[in-house]
Amino acid sequence: MMYFALSCLITAVIALVLGLFVYLKNRKQFTNKIWCLLSISIFVWEFAYFMLLVSIDKGKALLWTRVLYCGATLIPVFFLDFVHSFFRPKRSTEEIDQMDLCNRLGSFKFQFDTIFH
Repeated sequence: MMYFALSCLITAVIALVLGLFVYLKNRKQFTNKIWCLLSISIFVWEFAYFMLLVSIDKGKALLWTRVLYCGATLIPVFFLDFVHSFFRPKRSTEEIDQMDLCNRLGSFKFQFDTIFH
C-alpha cells in the first residue's frame, strides 16, 4: 500500500473520531453540531480520496472522484458556519436560512449528473 493512501485513511479516521468526540461532549450546543458536520465532510473527502488512490477499476475511480467532490464542496460551507457559530455563540438552529440549506443539498445533484462530466 502506498504511504500517501495510508495517510489519507489515517486523516479520515482522525477527523471522524475528533468530530464525534466534540459532538458527544455537548450534543445541544450548535457549534459542536457544526464542528461534527465539518469533520464528517472532511472524513468523506479524505476517505473518498483514499478509495480513489487504491481503486483499480476506472469506473470505481470516477465514482470515488465524485464522492470526493461532494465532501470537498461541503467543507467551506460548514467551516463558514462553524466560524459564525463560534464567534456568535447565542445563535440558535432556527436561524438557519432554509434557502441556504436547499442550495447546499441541491448542489449534490450536479455531482452525479453525467452532463457536466
